[in-house]
Amino acid sequence: MKKLGLLGEKLGHSYSKEIHEIFFKLTGKDASYKLIEKEMEDIPSFMQELREGKFDGVNVTIPYKNEVMDYMDSISDSAKKIGAVNTITVKNGATGIMTGSKVESITLESGSTLNVDGKVDTSVYTNATKSNVSFGIAAYSGAINNQGTINVTNGATGIYLAGTASLVNQGTITVDAISKQIGRPDTKASAELGGIKVTDKGEVTINNKVINGGTVNIKGDLNMAGMGLDVSTGKTIVDARSISGVAEVLPNFSKGNSEQKVTIKDVFRTGAVGAFSGDVKSKSVSWIAKISKEPGSSTTTKDITMVRIPYNSLISGERYKNLASGLEDIRSKIGKDSSSPIFKSLDNISSHRDFARAIANIRGDVYSNIQERMKTVESAFDRSYDELLSSYNKTRNVNKFSVIYTGGEHKDSTLGVSGYKYKSTGVLYLNDREAFTYGGKYGWSAGIVGSNFEFKGDTNKGSKERVISGKLGLHYQTPLNKKDDNAGLKWLTRGELTVNTHRTKRNSQVGRDAYQNKASFYSTELSWKNTLSYDYDINTNWTVKPYAGIDMSYGHIFKIKEKNEGLPLEVKGKDYFVITPNVGVETKYVLPLGAIHQLFTKVDTEFSYDVTKLYHGVNQAKMKNASTGYYDLSKPERRRARVAVGAELGLEKENAYGVTFRAEYQGYKKNSFNYGVRLNYKF
Repeated sequence: MKKLGLLGEKLGHSYSKEIHEIFFKLTGKDASYKLIEKEMEDIPSFMQELREGKFDGVNVTIPYKNEVMDYMDSISDSAKKIGAVNTITVKNGATGIMTGSKVESITLESGSTLNVDGKVDTSVYTNATKSNVSFGIAAYSGAINNQGTINVTNGATGIYLAGTASLVNQGTITVDAISKQIGRPDTKASAELGGIKVTDKGEVTINNKVINGGTVNIKGDLNMAGMGLDVSTGKTIVDARSISGVAEVLPNFSKGNSEQKVTIKDVFRTGAVGAFSGDVKSKSVSWIAKISKEPGSSTTTKDITMVRIPYNSLISGERYKNLASGLEDIRSKIGKDSSSPIFKSLDNISSHRDFARAIANIRGDVYSNIQERMKTVESAFDRSYDELLSSYNKTRNVNKFSVIYTGGEHKDSTLGVSGYKYKSTGVLYLNDREAFTYGGKYGWSAGIVGSNFEFKGDTNKGSKERVISGKLGLHYQTPLNKKDDNAGLKWLTRGELTVNTHRTKRNSQVGRDAYQNKASFYSTELSWKNTLSYDYDINTNWTVKPYAGIDMSYGHIFKIKEKNEGLPLEVKGKDYFVITPNVGVETKYVLPLGAIHQLFTKVDTEFSYDVTKLYHGVNQAKMKNASTGYYDLSKPERRRARVAVGAELGLEKENAYGVTFRAEYQGYKKNSFNYGVRLNYKF
């Protein structure tokens, strides 16, 4: 069993023991790891114990990094000068650094060097074997960040990656021609140099674990299949005897500005003319990558030129024309020394599906069904209004109040249009006066309701809207059959004005990044509603009321202007006019509870049909900061024909207060469910 450890003064915070024990278990290594706490005066004797073989190897942490230098076999002049060791030489079957499952990162800083020598001198190092070749870093987790230099010689493996480990190379990795693929420490698994597989011929293949931001020097042949090229630094990336295969250019070079073409010089270096047969492709949907050659430049180097694809080419269709032009117009105004986060996010998208989803988020279809939301608010008032109006008046002048709480969900399967869930709370006041004719009444009403909408679906998911609605109304009811003592046949007419204030928070998911735009705007609705009904008493407790009516509404949505981050929109103002006939029947049963209290239940069914359309055309939007025109938003599903079935349960005190619970199902092509509770009071 190999005995290893960590030397330091206070090690209670260290996870080294746990990390190494996990590593030993994963690799089947027969070894132990100990935390070695020593005082400064104990260092000389401990170093002697190391020479005598008490431990096979130790890591050193502060404050003894400088102290142990006095006991090393050899130290470079530069290390002596700075009082620290920045270069580690690993050879003769050793492993320099090992990581377990909890390591987040290892960084070789700029100016540091890791020499990994695979030469085995068994006459000096009796424990070394030809199969036990040196490893600079054996990583099983975390990111290996090379900002310095890694030299791999004599068949060694500079970096072995397994598990979730990855390499970010911002420095230089040099591999000599005799380095070869071998097993990882104490196993027969394949070895990788930062994702680079090395054959015994010096041929190197880079797999998709590698992100190269610095220089890779290969003294043999390089196959770039699966290699990701980070060209954001503008430095030489690959230097080899010959280069073949197709590499992917990562999109992080883009600043999201007005640049249409970016050239990165001398990305590839080869040993002779004609030794380069490789190619590149762009990881970004928005950019094309190609190998280029500047006139007069070295014949042994190759450049990469990135050319941006205009949005008019990426976004097709007549209804998207102005949207694409707007995006292009805004981007053209961003200076080359500036950077736009949202355009960078668009450039980072690597699949056409994700790009289409990002455009759908940007275009703002959350504003396509504003009219539907206004009708949702309207329905919250209507049910309370009907209940207050139909309740019995003991005196000629009655003040009635209703506290409203309703909720439900609206679904829409139209591509791009978001359905929503909502909750509404508010209060409605009704002044109800009896006319001199039995069964007749008149009066006025006022109410305020606050509604919260949360949007569902793939586009603008998680967006929210807060609507505050104020309403004023007048009503008049008169019996139509003067000879009917019960005044069963009645005509009710009422006119209402509703004013809404909207506050939206529109979320846009663009690739991996999220943006939010806010807007405040107004809408109004003027309505005239008429109902003809007949109250038929089956007995003193059970009443059936068939009815027919027609509702007419004119609404206007004022212009919307967004602000905040991302790409703010401007939504064009819109009018609508709807005529909706309806027929239905409701039945109510009352159960007296003593002299003044009663329990009641009500079931109602209604069929309605919009003669005119709620959406005349579609709502339109444009890029707020662009000089281009409006584009069409998606056209929502409008259920012109609707069937609603509702049930209520209530308890009330005569001429005083009551509480009602209601559930409602709406169907016809699309189904929805609404619920609510009302607290009523009259005096």
